[in-house]
Amino acid sequence: MSIILSVGIAIFAMFFGAGNIIFTLALGSEVGNKVFSAFGGLFLTAVILPLIGIMASIFFGGDYKSFFYRTGFLFSIFLPMSCMLLLGPFGAIPRCIVTSYFAIKRYVPGISLLRFSVIVSFFIFITSYRYEVIMDIIGKFLGPIKLILLGSIVAFGLYGFSTTPPAIDAQDLEIFIQGCVAGYATMDLLGTFFFAGLIIDSIKKSTNKESVIQYISLKACIFSSLILAILYFGFCYIAAVYISKLDAAYGRYEFLNSLAPYILGERWGFVVNLSIAISCFITAIALIAIFSSYFQTMLNIKSFTYVYALGVTIVLSVLMSNLGFESIMETIYPIILVCYPVLIILSILSLVEKMLKVKFIKVPVFVTFFLSVWNINPYTFKEYLIRAYCYIL
Repeated sequence: MSIILSVGIAIFAMFFGAGNIIFTLALGSEVGNKVFSAFGGLFLTAVILPLIGIMASIFFGGDYKSFFYRTGFLFSIFLPMSCMLLLGPFGAIPRCIVTSYFAIKRYVPGISLLRFSVIVSFFIFITSYRYEVIMDIIGKFLGPIKLILLGSIVAFGLYGFSTTPPAIDAQDLEIFIQGCVAGYATMDLLGTFFFAGLIIDSIKKSTNKESVIQYISLKACIFSSLILAILYFGFCYIAAVYISKLDAAYGRYEFLNSLAPYILGERWGFVVNLSIAISCFITAIALIAIFSSYFQTMLNIKSFTYVYALGVTIVLSVLMSNLGFESIMETIYPIILVCYPVLIILSILSLVEKMLKVKFIKVPVFVTFFLSVWNINPYTFKEYLIRAYCYIL
């Protein structure tokens, strides 16, 4: 039972990062009394889909290479590489750094984003230095701290409020779709195919029996999904209730700066924002470790060790984080729109393959990819390429 709790908390801690906080709060602030419809969409794409993805990956032993290999030669290279770039220094990692910066800059006004990124990255490097113990560090130490801190924010936010979310004029289906889009933006599904390997390696320290490993993994995944669902609803509902009382000068990406002091007051608001910063820091540790390991394996150069890959990953993450949260999302979102439908289909069909012994992968994956690319507006895609090029320069 203890290993299920430890692994489940580690899974939650790796998933619940910057996007999960920002987009959940932003969603709640926009949906008013339709918060339950919004949560339904968020639950589907930010809880159910990642659960399907990680269960499918576990059935393949947590080996992302064998998982993606069935899609054909090109997709077996393109899909994991796209996932890793989005999860790594060009997407989720800089998002975590930027969100941490937004969380504390109200209390440290003199610090720049660049200086903050360098300081945080130094501590991430120290914590991620030993890849083989990262799961234990997160599951037994950092994960419980993160859960307690975030759970406290939800508890204090919901305790004693007497107002209800403001009424809005919108259809439930429209709000449900808005919730689905917010869940897309968290990018949690992308990480499932790589987190599974960390999970299984951690469980193998206790047992090598495949059936037991799968049983523990699946139980832990369900437990972590329950935690995620509770926190998603809590943050979403808090934002919906308090939005009318907050400082309108803050944009959606700095919403927390205004929310935290209102919930607990100026003095304890710092504790809330520090909790968010720590939460993003923990997620960044897992993401940087996974990307560095992938980067090292992909290059396959004997002298290029994990530590070297870790250093390069951190430098790239610092550079990207200084674009700011909104610029990062504008750069990576078209790739998310292309990859996500393909990964959804692949995850579902992989579960079907293992449970029903029906193998039908390549054609659905190709068709889904083709339709995803086709549905991107060519002018928008052209603007995206120009913007991405300018950001890199």
